[in-house]
Amino acid sequence: MENDSLITETERIIDKYSDKLCGAIESLAGELQVPSEAVFEILVKQQVVNAALYAILLGLGTLLIPIAFKLGIKQEKDNGWDYPQLYGVFCIIVTCISCITLGVGLAHLDVIITGFVNPEYTALMEIKLMFK
Repeated sequence: MENDSLITETERIIDKYSDKLCGAIESLAGELQVPSEAVFEILVKQQVVNAALYAILLGLGTLLIPIAFKLGIKQEKDNGWDYPQLYGVFCIIVTCISCITLGVGLAHLDVIITGFVNPEYTALMEIKLMFK
């Protein structure tokens, strides 16, 4: 009974699609002329890199707004703005860029989590989609 609960989603997918996944990996390895183990290792590393990229975008989007406003306020206190409307345009542009990067990071939150926690699952899903 306990062993049944230990079976993860990844193991269920491997059991269900093992022949297709093995064939797909071997086919891809044959096309690339590399061992099939190397193909899977590369795909797993790619998932970690994707997760790191989206995590950086999420962090950048989160930190960009306060930094930009702090720089703008410091500039205002030190020298004043020669063109006050330029500060408004600057804040709008930085806010738009920050919202886009924050949105991309949040939209790929699942990639970030599975990329760091279980990259093999995402690699298997990518192989499954590639040869569907």
